[in-house]
Amino acid sequence: MLLCTLLSSCSLIEKRSTPAPVVEPGVKTSVSGVNQIIAMLERGQQQNARQALLKLIKQSPNNATAKRLLAQLNQSPQQRYGKSHIKYKVKAGDSFGKLAQKYLGHYLEFYGLARYNNIRDPRKLSVGQIIKIPQKQPKPTKESLSANSSITRAQQQLNDQQPLAAIKTLIQASSLKGYQRQANKLLWSSVTLYIRNSQTVEALQTGQKKVTEFFKQSSHHPFLASNFKQAQDYFVFHYQLFQSQQAHDAGNDNEAYSHFAKAAKYSFDLPASSQQLQHTLCENMHRQAVLEYRSQNLEQAIALWDKILIINPQHEPARLYRAKANKLKSRLKQLDTTSQ
Repeated sequence: MLLCTLLSSCSLIEKRSTPAPVVEPGVKTSVSGVNQIIAMLERGQQQNARQALLKLIKQSPNNATAKRLLAQLNQSPQQRYGKSHIKYKVKAGDSFGKLAQKYLGHYLEFYGLARYNNIRDPRKLSVGQIIKIPQKQPKPTKESLSANSSITRAQQQLNDQQPLAAIKTLIQASSLKGYQRQANKLLWSSVTLYIRNSQTVEALQTGQKKVTEFFKQSSHHPFLASNFKQAQDYFVFHYQLFQSQQAHDAGNDNEAYSHFAKAAKYSFDLPASSQQLQHTLCENMHRQAVLEYRSQNLEQAIALWDKILIINPQHEPARLYRAKANKLKSRLKQLDTTSQ
């Protein structure tokens, strides 16, 4: 939604709307400040925009959005995009934002593209107008090269079966600009690999502790924080399953069930290694519940089926028998009332 608003706001071809917040992922910044600067650039107020960008960067030195916009003011269009270009005939629905996204790789290049065509006000674009489109994208900055290096290193560490090292590389990278999606994917793959390779409860606890420490040591990438809670939950989920299996192997199915029920609170897919334990626990309780049912110990039977449905909501026999038990319970209660 944010992208669409900006892409359509840089042209008179479409009805202009108030710009929506436009920030690059992972950047902590003033949304209203960025909106005001975008509006200045749309109106061709280059000097005002420059002053506002310098102020914003002073307040937030790592603001990639502000840096990108300022670079379009500081560099000549030919220096930024090169002289080689193609001719393009403007169509209905076009805007400099949309064209920048399509041809230059980022919608925030809208002002640089307008300057490339000697258009001071990016809103002044007309259907049928012939404009120049650069044939190359802006050169990568040192920041983006650093991000690529971090991603490459983390991927190699993951390939080398070093998931904790990969997680640390991602979290402590000085920049991940332009690689947010790859970073999130690598982070989750690394967490999953570590858990899959863990053979003891202690190993899981160590992994969870180290990942927590990595995040506490770095605040470079807020966008990774959304995965942090999920990663922590995933460790707890597998920790409970591991404990459940250990208790079952020791012959303590009550404890095994308790751990399994705690794991069931999470929405993660059950690994194949735990599906057999789930089946065993459910079937043992179901057999006991059927015996209680036949002895008309309905409360005990229903309680057992309730427990089954906590760890396996799709257990059809438990659902059917539970419904029958509740129906029988209701009938018996009616008979008691009538006899009185």
